[in-house]
Amino acid sequence: MSVSLCVECECACVYGECVCLCTVRVSVCGVSVWVHIVCVYSECVE
Repeated sequence: MSVSLCVECECACVYGECVCLCTVRVSVCGVSVWVHIVCVYSECVE
C-alpha cells in the first residue's frame, strides 16, 4: 500500500525510522471497512 493512503496516523520514532499506525478506509464490493496498517517513513529524529 502506498503511504499516500495513510490517514489518521499515530506516529512514533522507532530505531531512527518514522513508524506510523494508520487507519484507512477501504471500499470492498460497495462496503466500506476500516483497516489498520503500519506505514514506515524515512528516517526521523527523536
